[in-house]
Amino acid sequence: MEGFRRYLGIQADFGGSKKRVFEAVRNKLDERINGWAEQFLSMAGKEERFLRWVVCGLWRIWKCGNRVVFDKIAVDPREAVELFRQHWSDIELAAGEGGQKACRHDLQVRGVGGSWSKPPFGMIKVNCDGAWCSRTGNGGFGWVARDFAGIFKVARGVGSVPCQSSLMAEAEAMREALLACVERGFEMVQVESDSKNLVDILNGALQNETIIDGIVWDILQLKQQLYSVKFLFTSRAYNGAAH
Repeated sequence: MEGFRRYLGIQADFGGSKKRVFEAVRNKLDERINGWAEQFLSMAGKEERFLRWVVCGLWRIWKCGNRVVFDKIAVDPREAVELFRQHWSDIELAAGEGGQKACRHDLQVRGVGGSWSKPPFGMIKVNCDGAWCSRTGNGGFGWVARDFAGIFKVARGVGSVPCQSSLMAEAEAMREALLACVERGFEMVQVESDSKNLVDILNGALQNETIIDGIVWDILQLKQQLYSVKFLFTSRAYNGAAH
């Protein structure tokens, strides 16, 4: 103590009860520590949310890296950001954040021109769409698959396909989509199309048309290779995911 004038905020040389003096020091330390605790505890919720956000972002980067390494597919940065945004929304929803607004988001994913509803847990939803030009006799089609969380899985589009009708183009889209589901190991699938005639044919509610008989046969054969397949009709406004 020699050479020091103060120690722990008190005089180096003091008289009287040491217990009383150090009791005051302890009280001051307790006040300071409690102040720190209140400050950090008030920030804990924000820090935890930020850490979840960071982990979600790192996981998305890792997934994009895997697609490059294993699938040789370079992910568009805009697609990666959109997937991250969807993942983060689902994480907040699972954590009970967002209230009724998050619940509404769980029921619907806003898309171009309408609302895309998520399939049940564990299922893949495929939206198909076809187009046909009577002048050229050519058609084109596209489809996109997303999981029960609304996360993009795979998509494809094809143009200049010889077709005899718009119904044939729609059927070609569905056949190609189901073939991809089989190749990728999807087991439970919902297939949505804005062609009511095609959906009714596949569900046995409408007689098949001769020009698509072979395609329908292929679709039904592919269906047998999957655990569960449901053919659903949706309006064109709600089928924007495949446009």
